[in-house]
Amino acid sequence: MTEQDGIQPLGLELTPERRKIAIVEILVVFSLAVLPDFWAAMTPRPAGFKYTIELLAARNIPRSIANCAVVFYLIWRSGHAWADFGIRRLRFESDILGAIGATLLLYMGYYGAFHILYQVVGPGVYQQIASHSTAPDSIFVGPQTSGEFAMLVVVALMNGLAEEVAMRAYFITRLQQVLGSPGQALALSTILFAGYHIYQGAFGVIGAFVIGLVLGGIFLRFRRLFPVARAHAVVDVISIARMKPH
Repeated sequence: MTEQDGIQPLGLELTPERRKIAIVEILVVFSLAVLPDFWAAMTPRPAGFKYTIELLAARNIPRSIANCAVVFYLIWRSGHAWADFGIRRLRFESDILGAIGATLLLYMGYYGAFHILYQVVGPGVYQQIASHSTAPDSIFVGPQTSGEFAMLVVVALMNGLAEEVAMRAYFITRLQQVLGSPGQALALSTILFAGYHIYQGAFGVIGAFVIGLVLGGIFLRFRRLFPVARAHAVVDVISIARMKPH
């Protein structure tokens, strides 16, 4: 696959021995970054339980640091260039403006997908799907003070970086190397990403699938981590800030 095909090419190819190592490392990252979220998503929450900003910070910040540390270590020891995983020197045009563009594409894709779904299945089926979804404000509590909002921004920045490092930078790159297909790598990473949002119900899974598909497509096209990580963080901040406070 070449850059002319609309996808940034990878650098170093895998030898058979390194392919085996890559598969083991993929399983390690899956166990660390994905499996706990699957487990949590399948575990019923106590009645009335909601994630406050403080609980999100206590849960997500240490875990985000740990996930990034492990993935960065695996990238460092892989022998591949950091740029193969989208980790490049910050550039204003490519990254800051790219993050703004990625955020706009996310919202266009998100609301466009639900509009298409409504048109395809009709209002009756759409309402049935909605009835099997969980209202976000029944899961999260929005910030009440400026301090809580600042904490939310920190949590979102850390969580956005950690999820994108694992789901896009690492999984897409490694799966593309192992499977030999960027399309299969994008599809599999998107399914994993959508799967651990099952606690949000049908709409949550559909929305997460669209977000994963858009961010993964952007990553494959430009092979830059920063824009997708920042776009992810912006969406998280806006989504949770809209929730009802205590």
